[in-house]
Order: sequence, then structure tokens, then C-alpha cells
Amino acid sequence: MHVSHTTDNFTSRTLLFSGIKVKPENGDLKEAELQMGIWVAASLRKKMELAKRAFASTPASQSKSDSGPGPETGHELKETQPTSTSTEDPSFTALLEPALTIIGHEHKLYYAYPSSAHGNITILGPDEKFANLSTRSVQGIFTLISFYGAILAYGYRIETKSEQGPKGLWGDILEEVIKNLD
Repeated sequence: MHVSHTTDNFTSRTLLFSGIKVKPENGDLKEAELQMGIWVAASLRKKMELAKRAFASTPASQSKSDSGPGPETGHELKETQPTSTSTEDPSFTALLEPALTIIGHEHKLYYAYPSSAHGNITILGPDEKFANLSTRSVQGIFTLISFYGAILAYGYRIETKSEQGPKGLWGDILEEVIKNLD
């Protein structure tokens, strides 16, 4: 089963998190933002498709007429109406992913999330709070190590049921999606 938006044999079977576009020092920021935006939008649309499949509430919602043009494009996903507020219901807008551009030494953070169940993706950024992320100094490198550690913790942290607090994107949302896929 393909769980990624890519067509590569290995990568298509790997659940991907976030998007990073790297360019040389003289690289074009606008081009990097466009490329990163395309990548993260396709990734989020694929996750939305997986969530829709995993949490289809009725057999009618699994029919071909509801599925849109197919899993390859991820466009025109039909909006589902959750029947309850349990943790098993998909909430497309809970899929918030950080995305990054790296131009030479400068790292910029963006936030991508589905803005509708129809496949619209909104990308905000760059986040001005993190405007000075750079590998130009030793202090900057250590700041980036901590910064990327926090992003990975959000994306992949899984805690046991007895632990309190957020479990991150994987533990809160994607783990349940993968468990519920056929």
C-alpha cells in the first residue's frame, strides 16, 4: 500500500513528515518556497486521503463515486461529517506540518495545514519568530539542532497511554490512521 505521495518504490511505502527544500547560497527563495509548497501540499493531501479511507463511517462513503479522481491526484476529496467527537474521527485540520527552506546557511520555517476537506492547503510563513536560524555560527548550529529536535519530537513522538500530554502528529493522528487502514 502506498502511504506517501511519491512514486518511488521505497519512499511510497514510507509515511513522510514535513518538507525541506535546500538551495545553494545564491539560490532563489521564491523557487524554493514553490517547490517546498508543492511537496508539502501533496503530502498533506495524501494523508487526508488515508484518513478518509481509514475512518470511512459508512459503506456508501467508500464507494467510487465518493473517492474523487483517485489516489494519485488527491484533489476533490469529499468532506466527511464525523458522527461523534471520539478520537477515531479524522480531523483534517489537525494535520499541521512544519516545512522548511534552506538557502545556503539560512533556514526558514513555514506551517502547512489543510484548510478544507476538499484538499485545499494553506502554507503560512516564513515564521518571523525564527528569522535568525542559521549555520553561520557555532551557536546557530546548536540552536538548529535543538530546533530540528523539537520538530522531530512533534512529528514522531509516541508516548504510552498512561503518559499525559500531547503525543505529536504521529501519536495523536497518523498512528490511528495507519491502524485503521485495510
